Amino acid sequence: TFWGLLALWAYAGYAKRPVLLRYFGVALFLALSLLAKPMLVTLPFVLLLLDYWPLKRITFEQPIRSSLDRAGRLIVEKVPLLILSALSVYLSLASTRGVGTVVTLQTIPLMLRIENALVSYLKYIGKLFWPIDLAIFYPYPEFIMLWQVMGSLAVLSVISIVSIRKLRNHPYLAVGWLWFLGTFAPVIGLVQAGIWQEMADRFAYVPFIGLFVMIAWGIPHLVNRWQYKRIGLTVGAGVFLLLLAMTTHIQIRHWANSVTIFEQAIKATGGSWIAHNNLADGLMNRGRVNEAIRHYNFALQSKSPQPWGVYYNLATALTFVGRNQKAIYCYTEALKLNPEYVNAHINIAVVLAGQGRINEAINHNFEAIRIDPNSDRAHFDLAKILLTQGRVDEAIIHFSWVLRINPLYAEAYNRRGMALMQKGKLEEAILHFRKASNVKPDYLDAQRNHKLAESFFEKFRKAVAGMRHSMDFDHQDVRNDLKMQELLDKKTELDQAVFQLNTALSLQPGFTALDS
Repeated sequence: TFWGLLALWAYAGYAKRPVLLRYFGVALFLALSLLAKPMLVTLPFVLLLLDYWPLKRITFEQPIRSSLDRAGRLIVEKVPLLILSALSVYLSLASTRGVGTVVTLQTIPLMLRIENALVSYLKYIGKLFWPIDLAIFYPYPEFIMLWQVMGSLAVLSVISIVSIRKLRNHPYLAVGWLWFLGTFAPVIGLVQAGIWQEMADRFAYVPFIGLFVMIAWGIPHLVNRWQYKRIGLTVGAGVFLLLLAMTTHIQIRHWANSVTIFEQAIKATGGSWIAHNNLADGLMNRGRVNEAIRHYNFALQSKSPQPWGVYYNLATALTFVGRNQKAIYCYTEALKLNPEYVNAHINIAVVLAGQGRINEAINHNFEAIRIDPNSDRAHFDLAKILLTQGRVDEAIIHFSWVLRINPLYAEAYNRRGMALMQKGKLEEAILHFRKASNVKPDYLDAQRNHKLAESFFEKFRKAVAGMRHSMDFDHQDVRNDLKMQELLDKKTELDQAVFQLNTALSLQPGFTALDS
């Protein structure tokens, strides 16, 4: 919106003094506005409206041929700007191609889209004058009553006819009305992508300027002959601003956090799957898990177009309160609807492993890796399970994959270090524990493990050095018996060190009992 307004300001300067540098400024601001808000693709047409009024670069008081020639030159003048708009449309469509976000006519028929567009135009006007029941998300209707469609069409037609008939004496009416209709056209819902809603308050900022133009110039004309128009306008404006301030204060309270904003959405619209789902997410973040579970269930009952996501969220909440069997059911439902859902495979594997269903858990992790080979979490969780099953070499391989994908994964360094300790590779283990502590300085487990590994490494080093010294003797030396006894003692020390190491490894991951 900011860049769009700057484009209008720059165009006003260009209209006063049409030089190339000023035109470049208009094009630059238009390009920036399209990058920020692609719905402004109709802005070049708004500039044509402004050419008629208030800039008066087009007039129909001259001979018709002269007026048409002038209008044609102004249209040609907008061609570079129209090319920018066309490029924005192409990029927007290309970004949705291949990712399945475009809503097909089979999902929402064209007739329903047209009906909703007509009704939405009128609803937007209503919310301008009476801004109540505002919501962050307005669910798309399954059907619209015929009387609503016909009534909206009649009102829009009357306003359009009156505005055009008043064009010569009150051009602001037609300019403002066409501004409103035209700038809303790209987002009115005839073409839809993603989770499309009936209407969206954020779309109204620029289109409402057209209605404000009609009001700002229309009211002074209506009260032009009033005796007390100055007092009347002042008092009326004051009352109106007070009402707006009150409604703004109420509306701001709804935006306090994710819970309040989606509670308001449910209250204003009667609820939708996305409002219940997002409210549940906010409740989960605040630890209100049982309430979140209730709203996830409401979301499932509200005919979500993406029920696998809701099932996944519900399963996560159920796991949090220990209802693991129900969570497994929900994860399974999510995977039935979307077998390629990587996070569902990973999470169900965690729950299954906790229930001792190790093979099923391993299979889900392998499936997650098949779908997304670069999922560090899938590799990590699989490696942890393999480590508990004594499949240390395989675990080390998957921990290595984790660190290849994400070199800052402190937990993977720590766990791989423990696996290396089980293989007796203490020097490598110490290096991994040190890296874990470097990546995450407050990682206490890694610090304990580092300390323990260095302690055992020192014991092994001393025991081995002592054995080597004891084995270095002369067969003719009379002290051979004493040296042999010393060798046996060092062998006993080494065996004790190995036993302590194995005992420590059985207490993974913290090694707390052997810190001393």
